[in-house]
Parts: sequence; structure tokens; C-alpha cells
Amino acid sequence: MSNRATISKVDVFSVANDLQAAGTNPTASNIRAKLKRGSFSTIQAHLEAWRQESDKAEESGELPSAIQGYLTTLATELWQRAQVDAKADLARIREALEAERNAVLKEADKAITKAEVLQESVAGLELKLKQTQRQCQEVRTDLALSRQEGAQLLRERQHAEERMDELETQNERLHSNLEIAERDLAKVTASEQTFKTRYEDVKAQNDQQKATLARLNKQLDQLSVSHRTVSEERDDARSKAQQAIEDGHETKQALAVIEQRFKDIQARYDKLNKAHATLVNERATCDAKVAHLEQQLENEQTTLSHLQLEMVKLQQAHYEQTGTLTTIKEELRYAQRALYLRDKDK
Repeated sequence: MSNRATISKVDVFSVANDLQAAGTNPTASNIRAKLKRGSFSTIQAHLEAWRQESDKAEESGELPSAIQGYLTTLATELWQRAQVDAKADLARIREALEAERNAVLKEADKAITKAEVLQESVAGLELKLKQTQRQCQEVRTDLALSRQEGAQLLRERQHAEERMDELETQNERLHSNLEIAERDLAKVTASEQTFKTRYEDVKAQNDQQKATLARLNKQLDQLSVSHRTVSEERDDARSKAQQAIEDGHETKQALAVIEQRFKDIQARYDKLNKAHATLVNERATCDAKVAHLEQQLENEQTTLSHLQLEMVKLQQAHYEQTGTLTTIKEELRYAQRALYLRDKDK
């Protein structure tokens, strides 16, 4: 708008003279095309002034003195006709120019209004562009943060998966140790049952041997009584034998009978002594076996207690590992859910 205000009358007159000299009819459009500035209304006003001055110069112009006398009548007539034609052409040109001026002014006003609307639209679009750029920057920032959070979640997920693999390995190892402990416990339980059975058998045998020993002791006591009796009878027999020897030959036969009876009693006494010694040895052997079995049973019970305690510890560790594994699985599912929701929001 400042360029249209700085156009001058001299500028318009100069361009109009140049166009007329080149054989071109000066108009507001081609003058503005030459000047590249100024409003159509200002150019048109200066152009009208130029035309009026041109008309005045034509109206006040004189013929050359060399032909004035010869061509006065003809020139005057021709000049008058030319003026009439020129005025008619000028009137037509002025009407055309006026119509063109009005059309150009309307188009110029429309163009100016449109330019102002476009400028307002451009300003609004520039404001929207700035807002969009700010929003894009915010989105980029949020995207960068989301990517960082996603990378952190991926690292946490990878760490959780590695931890879960480790816990699964530990869980499998604990399962294996638990199975081994259960097999060992079953073996120890079977061994304990076997030892209990053997112990009961040995105990029964010991009780039986004790009963036999008691019976033999009773028999031994009876034999001791019999031995004393036999000894007394032997002593009595010897006394009687000595008495019989002294009494005479009649008693020799009775002495032989008594001595034979004494020999039988002595043999029986020796046999009972031998059986008693055997029973005593067997009793000592049974006592030793019972003590050995009781020691073995006590050792097996101690081992069983240790194995049971170890199995309880393994079960507790297994439960703890299972709980930790469950917690990590829950965290992993939560991280996967968060990643899914974040990717969905994107």
C-alpha cells in the first residue's frame, strides 16, 4: 500500500508519453505494468490529467508557416474532421477507459480485500502452525519419554525373564533335590522298617533265648540240687561202700551198682554244665547283637531325622522360590500389559 501512495504525476506522464511515442495507447493497466507500483485509481487520475493537457495542446496547436497559405482551407477542413473523429474516438476511448477503470478498480478492490483476507488467513495459519509445531514438539518429547520408558520396561522385562529363568532353574534343581531327598527318605524309611523288623525278630529271639536260658537256669538249679543230692548219695555210697568193704564181700556188688549210678550222675552233671556254658555264650552273643542292632537303629533314626529336617528345608525353599517366581511372573505380566497399552496409545 505504501508503493501506491508514492506514485507521482511526473511518473505517469513520462510513461504515457513513452507509450504514445511507441504507438501504444496509454492505459492505467500498461502504465502500472511499466511502473510496477501505484494504485489504479491514482494512475487513472494522473492519466486523465495527461489526456486533458494533450487535448489542450492539440486544440491550441498551429500549422507550419510553409504550407499555411496553400493548405489553409484544406487543412482546416481536414483538421476539423480529424478533431471531430479524434473527439469521437477520444469519447469512445474515454468511455472504454472509464469502463475499464471501473472494472479494474472493482477488481483491484476485490483483490485488495482478498489479499487482506488472505493475510488474515495466513496470520491464522501461521498461528496454527506455531501451535502445531509446539504440539509436535510436545509429542516428540512425550514420544522420547515413552521410548525411554519403553526401553526401561523392555530392560526390566528382560531382567525379569532372566530372573524367571534362573528361578525356574533353581526350582528344577530344588525339585530334583527334593525327589532325591524323598527317594533317600524312602530308602531310610525302608531301612528303618527293615531294621525294626530285624530288631523285633532279634528281640523275639532274645526273649525266646531268655526264656530258654531261664528254663535252662531252672534246670541247672534242679541239676545243682540233683548234683548235691547225687554228691550226698555218692558220699553216702562211698561211706556205705567203705562200710560194706569193711563188712565183707557181700557189699561189693552193691558198691558196683552205686558207682555206676554215680558215673551216670556225673556224666549228666557234665552235660548240664556244658549246656549251661553254651547257653551263657549264646546269651552274650544275643546281647551283643541286640546292642549292635539298637545302635544301628539309633543311627538310622538320627539319619532319618536329618533327612526329614533337610526335606523340610528344601520344601520351604521350594515354596519360597515358587512364591518369588509367581511374583516375578506377575511383574512380567504387568510390564507386558504396560507395554501393550503404551503401544496401543501410540
